[in-house]
Amino acid sequence: MPLTVRVGIPPAATDLVAYFSKLLDEDNISDFCEALDYDVTQFDDRAHLDELSISSVEVDGDTVTVQYDVAWSAYYGCSDMNQQDFDDREVFGEKDGDHWVFEVYKAPAKRSTFEEF
Repeated sequence: MPLTVRVGIPPAATDLVAYFSKLLDEDNISDFCEALDYDVTQFDDRAHLDELSISSVEVDGDTVTVQYDVAWSAYYGCSDMNQQDFDDREVFGEKDGDHWVFEVYKAPAKRSTFEEF
């Protein structure tokens, strides 16, 4: 499995939020999705991902920062209650020729309570 994801750099006048949003569209899913963190279980062990959306894209020299929101919800049947929230996240890419290169997301290793202390 490759350790990086390459995304073509669009023409200068392109709306970058729309460009990256299209890469997440389920009809047009790209390798860029592999660079994003989808895990929402740190908020609630019943949580599931509801929506992923690009909130902003900033280019600074050879670096691109893609900020995205992860919306999640959890249902508690015994209480007939839904809990929902969202989390802001970001991923960074570096210019390499006519592409931006992002590292494939690798979740940190889970640690036991014992290891936390």
